[in-house]
Amino acid sequence: MLFRAVYRMRHLGLREGQTFAFQGKDGESVDIQRPSANQSLDHNDCTGTVCVDRIISSKVTQQFVAATKARDEFNGSDGSVAPPTPPEAVKQESLAAMTQMRDVLSRAAQVLRWRIGCPGHHSPIRSVRETTGCNLSGARDWPSLSGGVRRG
Repeated sequence: MLFRAVYRMRHLGLREGQTFAFQGKDGESVDIQRPSANQSLDHNDCTGTVCVDRIISSKVTQQFVAATKARDEFNGSDGSVAPPTPPEAVKQESLAAMTQMRDVLSRAAQVLRWRIGCPGHHSPIRSVRETTGCNLSGARDWPSLSGGVRRG
């Protein structure tokens, strides 16, 4: 199952419009980009998009599908204020995917800084810019992650 997140990053030494692509040994991909000045990021901030492909059992994949469907169908008409809590296996896999994506992105930032000789902040990841997503169908859509894991 593919997982994707877009992070806001700081002090990476890229010039406006410059991009850095990184392919990990286990198939992870990272694309770090410093947008042009007219886009809405702080002076030296970049965006980092990371994708990881995790092997998940068919049973847990079915739980992801069910949790995503329940979340998408939630409308609060029964008086509840939040969608149903996903199964524990979905929460664990979601958290593991987010941890892996953050680690891969941090490593890519270290490689980038080393290659261009740029010192930077000890923690290059500022925040999650877009909701983390999982790709259930193989299509190009990225529904938000069903795992009870929040942005932060």
